[in-house]
Amino acid sequence: MCPGAAFSFPFALQIGGSNSVRTNDWRFHASNYTYNRTAAGAPATLAPYLSVMANRPLRDGFPSIANNIPWVSVRKLHAEWQTNPGLFTQTPAQLLASERSRIVDSNWIQETVTAAYFQGETRLLQNRLSLVTGVRWEQTKDVGLGPLVDPGAVFLRNASGAFVRDAQGRQVRRPEAGATGSIDEVRLINRERASRVSNTYDGYYPSLNATYHVTEKIQLRIGWAKTYGRPELHLIVPNVTINQANLTEAQLLDPTRIRGTISVNNPALKPWSADNYDLSFEYYSDQGGFATLGVFQKNIRNFFGDALQPATADDLATLGLDSSYLGWNLSTQTNTDRARIGGVTLNFNQSLRVLGSLGRHFSVFGNVTELQLAGEREADFSSFLKRSATWGLKFSGQNFDCTARWNYRGQQRHNANSAFGPDAYDYTAATTCLDVNLAYRVRKQVVLFVSAKNLLNEPRVGLSYGSETPSYARQWGNRECGAQFTAGIKGAF
Repeated sequence: MCPGAAFSFPFALQIGGSNSVRTNDWRFHASNYTYNRTAAGAPATLAPYLSVMANRPLRDGFPSIANNIPWVSVRKLHAEWQTNPGLFTQTPAQLLASERSRIVDSNWIQETVTAAYFQGETRLLQNRLSLVTGVRWEQTKDVGLGPLVDPGAVFLRNASGAFVRDAQGRQVRRPEAGATGSIDEVRLINRERASRVSNTYDGYYPSLNATYHVTEKIQLRIGWAKTYGRPELHLIVPNVTINQANLTEAQLLDPTRIRGTISVNNPALKPWSADNYDLSFEYYSDQGGFATLGVFQKNIRNFFGDALQPATADDLATLGLDSSYLGWNLSTQTNTDRARIGGVTLNFNQSLRVLGSLGRHFSVFGNVTELQLAGEREADFSSFLKRSATWGLKFSGQNFDCTARWNYRGQQRHNANSAFGPDAYDYTAATTCLDVNLAYRVRKQVVLFVSAKNLLNEPRVGLSYGSETPSYARQWGNRECGAQFTAGIKGAF
């Protein structure tokens, strides 16, 4: 900071901007093959391709089973297929599924973000009060291409939009649709990247933060900021599926009849915005440690959720569909009215030097966060954890550092699952993982390091339940992420 000619207090100003372009081009092609036992050289059984998974008993809610379980080795099968192409073939149904996958799993989206900001900073009351304020303007442009899936595209329609029928009342197929279950039919129903959308939005996001030094050891922080959260790209990339109800012309004249359902991603999904309020007290000890107690609240507008609603003219224009779909059910993601996220957090870090000469090499740290989530049932809180915590122990020697950190993730709620009851959801169960970091200074500028994430290989357990689901029927999956190790050397010259 430096004082200006017209001011008697220190201040600083910053002005900046940025522009970034991100392009995602997804092409996922899933193909299934059938083992051909009659191929030349094919063994009568899969015994030559078996592999053994040893010392891997199931756990965490599932019954334990014996070790040395035989599994088919994909590596061995692939190696044999390379030398004997006739070992695997595709059935007609598998060929159709492969072509369908090629079309509907093809998406492209480009997001351009342009931003500019202004920030001011000053100190008042003999430097006991620090103020930081500013505003950021940001504009986002999205352009995307995705599949258009229309099962009714294989049938002829008359001028009113009703299906053409023969004397027996059956729908009449278009000549170019080919036979039922043909490649021609698949390509007519599923059109690759035939849905194109674009969307642009911008906003201003101001903030004000103040820090007051009550004493040398105690600080009070208070802040307000307007923030936002963009929707994930997979939620806005075009993807349209049209399912028309099989109605007669008389039924089509009934305005109360729903003609069908359009299931889409919502390219017009707006970012949510929030007014954020933060208040915290900080205490710094003589030993270099600190403790912080904070409370916060986010008042969110345009939060994300799921919706089933009649399609409007604006909806159809955004999707590139004509007015014949007006009033159809539109199943999509939407911006709900409001949501509120409040919480409290506690942080601490303290040296153990008060325990003597040995204790000066050790310190303990921790963080606990508790959230309160409130909003409509449609609101999507799947990315929020109600309860999380981190704690650990750090050793710092002359040339050697070691940190053991435990990370607790509380149970996380995902999407509603009506198959288990009206109040049922999918969940990821609570888990605690241990991370370890080791560092050895060979020289002042050279450090060898080894780190391990989830050292004990704690699994992620999947649950689905409601109030009527018994405890023994709640678990549906157990996914082991494995322990991740990283080793290397760092240097500063």
